[in-house]
Amino acid sequence: MLRRLIVLTLSSALAALALAGPANAVPPPVARPAADPIPLTSGVATTATIAVIGESVSYSFAGVSGQHITLDVGASSWGTGSASMRLYSPSGHQVGVFAMNASPTYGDYTLGVTGTWTVVLDPYLASTGTATFTLATDIIGGTLTPGTSTGVTISSRGQNAAYTFAGVSGQHITLDVGASSWGTGSASMRLYSPSGHQVGVFAMNASPTYGDYTLGVTGTWTVVLDPYLASTGTATFTLATDIIGGTLTPGTSTGVTISSRGQNAAYTFAGVSGQHITLDVGASSWGTGSASMRLYSPSGHQVGVFAMNAGPTYGDYTLGVTGTWTVVLDPYLASTGTATFRLLTP
Repeated sequence: MLRRLIVLTLSSALAALALAGPANAVPPPVARPAADPIPLTSGVATTATIAVIGESVSYSFAGVSGQHITLDVGASSWGTGSASMRLYSPSGHQVGVFAMNASPTYGDYTLGVTGTWTVVLDPYLASTGTATFTLATDIIGGTLTPGTSTGVTISSRGQNAAYTFAGVSGQHITLDVGASSWGTGSASMRLYSPSGHQVGVFAMNASPTYGDYTLGVTGTWTVVLDPYLASTGTATFTLATDIIGGTLTPGTSTGVTISSRGQNAAYTFAGVSGQHITLDVGASSWGTGSASMRLYSPSGHQVGVFAMNAGPTYGDYTLGVTGTWTVVLDPYLASTGTATFRLLTP
């Protein structure tokens, strides 16, 4: 009986020790509920400090399907480590991630759905540190007015700027960039049709430049300024349509000034089959460039062209059909300038 009692007592003690665990054991981690995400305000810099190993911090913002956003990290410091910035959709799926080290960086994304999106700063392994970042949405610049200069400043890495204008099928337009500055980088100007297809693009560096296009459909067209990679900077540009100069009166002098790169000027006159006409240019000036004067038949076919430089010049033609003929002044490449000319008939 004594032996049985000793065995039972020893067994009970061992069981109690097993339940209690070793005296120096580390208690298991206690799951902590995630803190509510901190709301982000577009365009306002936010600073996060993560001082506890294994900790992360989350932020939220309201996003709209199709919206283009950027997460611009202006500064971050993680000791000898690093961290990641992660973007989660309203359903909780990670849709983007990029690394943060000591240098400024960014990640830009086009949102797939409308709802509350989440941004998480997630240090790597045992890293701790700080980061300052900005949520930025694209600049919605509004409607362009032909002939009016527009200035824009893009200050966040990954940010774009978008403008719209009403275009008509067959219309010739130019996007004339008078000045732009992108530090050591560059940017592109992109033209999108009403259906959203890109139909033109050209680069913007430090020098004036332009892109001219003939629109294929009537509707609302979109111009997007898109800096290359992490470039930021400024640009001043003008949407210009062709000068519609009206009807030429034979024998009457007409003066025209073309001030936007890529812009043309068009005039019409009534012509008769077999009629001989002259386009007499009394004076023209195109800086270091030149221009052409083009003659188009009523069906739209070019039937004649001659160059205009600094001196007087002309072109004479015998018309093949009766109808409304068109004269177009077309500067060469980025040339701008003035001309004075007359339509002469017998």
